[in-house]
Amino acid sequence: MQRFGPTRGEWRIRLAVSLAGLALLAAVPAVQGWPEGPGLVEVVGVAGLFFGLSAVQALRALRRPARPEARSDHGAKDLDLVPRADGGEET
Repeated sequence: MQRFGPTRGEWRIRLAVSLAGLALLAAVPAVQGWPEGPGLVEVVGVAGLFFGLSAVQALRALRRPARPEARSDHGAKDLDLVPRADGGEET
C-alpha cells in the first residue's frame, strides 16, 4: 500500500468540492443559458471533466479500506524496542 498520500478527510473534502463544482456547473447554464462556440467546450467539457473525474477518484479512494498506518495513534502500538548489548534500548 501507499504510505504517503491524502488522508480520508482530504478525500472527503475533495469529493465535496467536486460535487459542489458539478452542482454549480449545472446551475450556471440554467441561469445564464448555454454557452456557444468555444465557451461550451471550456465550461461544459473541461470543467465537467475535471470535476467529474475528481469526484470519481475521491469515491474510489474512499471505498478502499482505511490504511492501518493512518490510525490516530500514529502506530505507537507497533513500536518494537530492541535491547542493546550495553543494556540500553534502541528503536
